[in-house]
Amino acid sequence: MKKLFLLALSVMIFCSACSTTESVKKEPPAPKKTAKEETDLDLQMELLTLMRLMEFVREKYVDADKVTYKQLIQGAMKGMLNNLDPHSNYETPRAFSFSMAGSRGSFAGIGATVRKNDDDEFELVKILPRHPADKAGLKKGDVLLSADGFSFRGKGLDECVGKLRGKKGSSVILKVKRGKTVKEYVVKRDTVKTPSIVNQGIIENRIGYLRINQFTSTTAKELDAYLKKYGKKIDRLIIDLRFNPGGQLNVTVEALSRFLDKGLLVVSVEGRSEGTVRHEAIACKKYTELPLVVLINEHSASASEIFAGCMKDYKRGTVVGVKSFGKGSVQRFFPLPDGGAARMTIAKYYTPSRNVIHGKGIMPDVVVKLKDNEKRALAEFIMNNDADPLPVKAKNYKDPQLEKAVNIVKGLKKFQMTK
Repeated sequence: MKKLFLLALSVMIFCSACSTTESVKKEPPAPKKTAKEETDLDLQMELLTLMRLMEFVREKYVDADKVTYKQLIQGAMKGMLNNLDPHSNYETPRAFSFSMAGSRGSFAGIGATVRKNDDDEFELVKILPRHPADKAGLKKGDVLLSADGFSFRGKGLDECVGKLRGKKGSSVILKVKRGKTVKEYVVKRDTVKTPSIVNQGIIENRIGYLRINQFTSTTAKELDAYLKKYGKKIDRLIIDLRFNPGGQLNVTVEALSRFLDKGLLVVSVEGRSEGTVRHEAIACKKYTELPLVVLINEHSASASEIFAGCMKDYKRGTVVGVKSFGKGSVQRFFPLPDGGAARMTIAKYYTPSRNVIHGKGIMPDVVVKLKDNEKRALAEFIMNNDADPLPVKAKNYKDPQLEKAVNIVKGLKKFQMTK
């Protein structure tokens, strides 16, 4: 790191002594080298090119307020990481803090879900009961126009969410449109707890059901709470991972460990610098004989694919739905001096049977496709019903994939792992 800093410093000194011209001199193409073949001189020459470009942009770009060193360096970092793969990126200090809060399962905000509607407005699509937005009088369907005078017109979702979140106990003034009426609300931020497991209960005839929204630090604890509450009331279980984007690997291993014998391989992680790392089922209270069905769809990714792939490989549970997303790579945050972080792919996942998840996904044991209108209905139901009613009990709502899962799980016997 010290050597890199000295190299960059020498390039900056050299660059500052060079006069900026209106055209960048075209250099002859250099022979391609691998990362292992490159030397400090190669690094110095590439940094020189970058520094020359940065000074040229600072001097000539039409909007001077867009070319501070911080803005340009952040842009360069974003480009560097975004060019690697769709899952590597630079996160600003604010975005990084959101990511960390989300992985912990709680953060300070207003307790509402926001998304852009067809009119490109930020609409409240869900209000959490007994949370700040609910207490302040906000309602589902309200449109957010601004926060503390910051207009949301033309802004991105991350900017909107960033203004809604903040320090616990602080207040935000929201200008809200409800129908044709515009009104301001003062909302006092508080801790917003986002449960990992939702829509839990008993469907019928001792069949348990739970939906894991995302694998967060609280997943295993919530799973234990469910099994403690319903364990003696159910003799089979459906685990719904549809629309689950993934989450923390260690948490996924903990959750799977409830249904696997200690020491069984759950997933292998293979990368350049760390070699192969095996993750095995840990010691915990076991439910190894409980018959299981796992639901997945095209939006089930990463950790949820590890869960489904492990269940399928060991024939521990029947996987139902459609092929999953196919995101089987490992990302790690590397904090940076500016408070932001580089989120970078460092390895890939392999199921116990050495199946590659990345780019291929998990093919279910039983394929049940949904029509477009059924997909929309499922997405809307999940968006609007993070609590009861259970999907199978909801009025005017049908879920063919869940119905198939119920029929399958009824015919399953107590599971015994083949030794």
